[in-house]
Amino acid sequence: MGIKIAHYGRFCPHSNGMFFTTKDLILSERKVGIDAQFIDWGHAKEYDQQFSRVGLEYGGIKTVDPRWGIEEADILILHSAMPKDAQECGKPIITAMPGRPGYSFILEQIIIQYK
Repeated sequence: MGIKIAHYGRFCPHSNGMFFTTKDLILSERKVGIDAQFIDWGHAKEYDQQFSRVGLEYGGIKTVDPRWGIEEADILILHSAMPKDAQECGKPIITAMPGRPGYSFILEQIIIQYK
């Protein structure tokens, strides 16, 4: 029985580095045998409600139902938003501080090489 990790955040390809960092982390965890899943979770201000989109696919990952984290996962990782019932389910929660993915440093590396 392997470890299961639920990553809660916004599924938003082509919009920010945080999404790609989360995607890369999930794919890396899977390579070492961890069952890592992406759970899309957000808030629609115009409707004042929370939502999740299941079945979205991009770059080798597909979003799953938010209940997977509560019912199946061993660890929950908060990337940007998480439902209240997940926060209160008693499982360990890691808050991932958004950072810059490696490819965002490429321009800086090129500039440093030519100074």
